[in-house]
Amino acid sequence: MTDPVAAHARVPEHVPPELVYPFNQDLIPEFATRPFDVIARVRREAPPVFYTPTFTRSPGGAWVVTRAHDTREGLQHPEIFTREDITHISPFPRRLVPLEMDPPEHGKYRALLAPLFSPKAIDAIDKDVAEISAGFLDKLAPKGGCELMEDFARPYPATVFMKMMGLPMDMQQEFVAWEKMTLNAVTLEGMLEGGNLVASYLRELIAQRRKKPENDIITRLTQAEVDGKRVSDDIVEDMCFLLFIAGLDTVTAGQMHIWNYLASHPERKQELVADPTLIRDAVEEMLRYHSWIPFPRHVTEDTDLLGVGMKRGDRVMFMGAFASNDPEEFPEPDRIDFTRDANRHLCFAGGVHRCAGSHLARREIRISLAQWLQRMPDFSLAPDQVVEYETGMMFMPKALELRWTPA
Repeated sequence: MTDPVAAHARVPEHVPPELVYPFNQDLIPEFATRPFDVIARVRREAPPVFYTPTFTRSPGGAWVVTRAHDTREGLQHPEIFTREDITHISPFPRRLVPLEMDPPEHGKYRALLAPLFSPKAIDAIDKDVAEISAGFLDKLAPKGGCELMEDFARPYPATVFMKMMGLPMDMQQEFVAWEKMTLNAVTLEGMLEGGNLVASYLRELIAQRRKKPENDIITRLTQAEVDGKRVSDDIVEDMCFLLFIAGLDTVTAGQMHIWNYLASHPERKQELVADPTLIRDAVEEMLRYHSWIPFPRHVTEDTDLLGVGMKRGDRVMFMGAFASNDPEEFPEPDRIDFTRDANRHLCFAGGVHRCAGSHLARREIRISLAQWLQRMPDFSLAPDQVVEYETGMMFMPKALELRWTPA
């Protein structure tokens, strides 16, 4: 595997040469068109824990953990594998609270979000989510085609999120553009520029909600208390920044992966058309296979993982793409099985930092997929389309041209 940057990057002295395996998604040409083939190959070739001298666009190298058991073990021990950025190198202008906190502080702020995204809370907005999805499909179905990213996968979850957060709908295009810059800019400087636009807007909106409360998440956070004290504007901004980034991107990526798979495998899509009761488990299985999110950590003290010596300050990448396709836990991991039992995938991470919005993400995907299959059951990729992927931290198809029989 060719990685010209990794070939000249510095490898720390404590890393044994036999554990060095260059893995930089941005520098592997095949990753841009067949990322899951690359992941399967790395899983076969590399040690269970290996060191890559470079990883995507961030400076420096990282340990990469590939097995599900070891990933869960690491995520369950934030006192050793911390989510806090102890290297002080971040592509974001805000601290991601509570994601970049460890216990016990983490639990105090996580508790503010838990009731907002609990299954009960998501049940309460089921109708709203279905109506928003249907509204987009009312416009798309008669057209017989669309570009999924721009016409549905971004605006649909963005509309749901904006309604929950109390963000003005007429600014959707600006929000989506800022989020895209923050997560997909080719340089750290570009990512910071996008993040600063987001943070600046949220700062003004939080001040408005302090003066004039509304029925939305931002208002509830401005009125929240931790340890008997009102949460500061600074922490509210940190929390809103995290929700903005996560709320506008996770569902988009999931839909791009799932729709691409079904459009490319009409026989699998037909299984769901014929039996919609499979949709719930099918979505879980497609999330498992396409787990696209890495879970970066830093080592707080010298430690061993699988006999591999890691030093304080080392960066570790626990990656859903590897853990959720570990053959020791998922038999025939490269086969997508809509009836797979005990599907304990790690698409949404694990441990105390497990994605707080996972219930919402699942619900949005299941609702919209059921509606697509009912209204446009024959959707497929446009002829001669070559699907290309974003190759950064959260990889996903860049665009999908879909076609179907107009309704």
